[in-house]
Order: sequence, then structure tokens, then C-alpha cells
Amino acid sequence: MSLPPGESHNPVSIDSISPSVPPTTGAGDQKASKELEYFELDRQIKEAHLEELRQDIKERKKYASRIFWSVAGWVILTGVAILLRGFHGTKFWMLTISFQVPDNVLIAMVGGTAAGLLGLLLTVTKYLFQPRR
Repeated sequence: MSLPPGESHNPVSIDSISPSVPPTTGAGDQKASKELEYFELDRQIKEAHLEELRQDIKERKKYASRIFWSVAGWVILTGVAILLRGFHGTKFWMLTISFQVPDNVLIAMVGGTAAGLLGLLLTVTKYLFQPRR
């Protein structure tokens, strides 16, 4: 899409838009002053809400990363324990694996990992997808 000859493209930003304030009349200066104050307070409330949303997004990103790496480490350690249990008594070159964990401990470890992951998933999804206010 091209502009008509002689016109330049000026991008519009939030800062370049002036707030819409109703025109005042000489007789209703006090009323106009109250309306102006109302519009200013409303603008400040909206700015505070926007800043709250920005901070919320920043915190979500930070904690999502921390939770991801914690869960990844948890699952990897459980997987290593299962592999070591499976290779119990196996000889690799001059090294014999002697990792022995009773079956009930291994079952509790895997079950605890699964329950913890499901609980964490439920908590995080409830927080991320809560209804809008």
C-alpha cells in the first residue's frame, strides 16, 4: 500500500495519543475539573494494572524456567536410579555396578515422582489458565 504523493509515513505510538478529555464550558468549571480528575485517576489505575500484568508475566517466565529445570533434574535422577537398579551386578571393564535398592523403595520413588509431576502440572496449569478478572 502506498501513500499519496507528498505525505510521509508517521508511526503512531501510545505516547503520541493525547487522552480524550471532554471539552469544558465556562459555567461548569468545577464539574469539568472533577471530570478531569476522574479521567486522570482512571488513567493511573489502568497504568498500574498494566504494570502489574507486565510484572506478572516476568515472574511467570522466571518461575517457569526454574520449575522446568527442577522437574528435569528430578526425572533424570529417578531414571538414573532405575537404570542403575537394572544393571545391578553387571561388569563394565573393571567396574562392577553394585547399586541395590529394594523394590518397594524403587516403586515409591517412581510413584512419588509421578504424583509430584502430576500435582505440579495441575498447580501450574491452574495458575496459568485462571479466569480473567
